[in-house]
Amino acid sequence: MISKRYAVVGMVAALILGIVLGSLLAVRPVGQSPGGGPLKVQAVERSAAEDAAHADLEAALAKDPKNGKLWLAIGNSFYDRREPEKAIDAYEMALRLGERTADLLTDLGSMYRSTRQFERAVLAFQEAKTLDPKHIPSRLNEGIVLFYDLSQVEPAVEVWEEALAINPKIKLNTGEPLSELVRQLKNRKQ
Repeated sequence: MISKRYAVVGMVAALILGIVLGSLLAVRPVGQSPGGGPLKVQAVERSAAEDAAHADLEAALAKDPKNGKLWLAIGNSFYDRREPEKAIDAYEMALRLGERTADLLTDLGSMYRSTRQFERAVLAFQEAKTLDPKHIPSRLNEGIVLFYDLSQVEPAVEVWEEALAINPKIKLNTGEPLSELVRQLKNRKQ
């Protein structure tokens, strides 16, 4: 989970970097990627070991279908394989079976975003924040969905400010502080 958390933070930082590099910071239509095209989920190459591990999870689930931890694990596998619909199904089953963590809800929200279920993504991120009031990835991801997908600049800034209140030193993958992006967005609306 830790590496996925850093991956999510890196992904968020990369998306935010697009804002910083685009001096106009133009708002784009809902449902488009930062590059202007439709949101896409790309297939990834997998190793034989990853495929074998996934097959092992499926076999374990066939024997123990009420095991929430296995559903969470296979959800993570589908997440890594960029199969969002299957990840959503697995994460939702894990939730029904009692697995409820901020990381699970943040991953679920990310998969909702991948399938253009933006409002559901925001709700998942908000629930993650409720479970763990200091959870930064849920706030960063919520801000991304609010800003990029729902064109809600002010709520995005507010949620990023929540993250900065927890850790004022959050940096983008460029090394630029998140606080600088928030400042630029606040200045833009003035």
